Amino acid sequence: IFEGLDYEVIYMIRNPIASISSGVKHWLKYKDGEQVSPWSLYFHIERIFNGLKTLLKLKVKTHVVQLELLHQKNVKVMREIATKFNISYNKSLTISTYHGKLWWGDTLSAKDLNGVNPNFKNNTDYNFFYKKDIQCLEKYLKTFMNKYNYEISEKNLKFSAIKILPLKVEMEVWKKTILTMNIKEILSIFYYWIKRINLMKINISENINFPDPFG
Repeated sequence: IFEGLDYEVIYMIRNPIASISSGVKHWLKYKDGEQVSPWSLYFHIERIFNGLKTLLKLKVKTHVVQLELLHQKNVKVMREIATKFNISYNKSLTISTYHGKLWWGDTLSAKDLNGVNPNFKNNTDYNFFYKKDIQCLEKYLKTFMNKYNYEISEKNLKFSAIKILPLKVEMEVWKKTILTMNIKEILSIFYYWIKRINLMKINISENINFPDPFG
């Protein structure tokens, strides 16, 4: 739909493990998880694996903002963005607002987030992962995670076939899905499980030149 337009993209990323943890945890709490489905989980994981890569393959000028750096090095990030897009830098760029009001997060946040936090740290809930899940995600996202300086554990995945086993987050979503008694949604479990397995390929980031982040 953007064909013919002259545009660039600012794409925000976050540590993949933290992103999955936060997304699943908050959506399961929101309205008792009624909007969580095998599709929504796959959509989230697929975006982590392919979102940035797909944009780069489209040859669209793409810039990366890391959520972590947007908090921790906010002034530097915003100054670089202003310079890149020829915007006059103003202190207001460092204040998190929406239509002139302070942005304190949304319903999913479950708490007031008072704008920029220079002491920001990812609070990953590891209760949503088995150890083999972390190893699996790190193995197939290694190029991406190394590029953006996301910490990778020292334990390597010994057997690639382990990716076939359900992730703990998948099992949490599947339990919710089965309880809905929605036959169509229940049947979709297997479909999106297979699609998730197929995402995990050694060469998934082969020949991809990920852009440097602002900051």
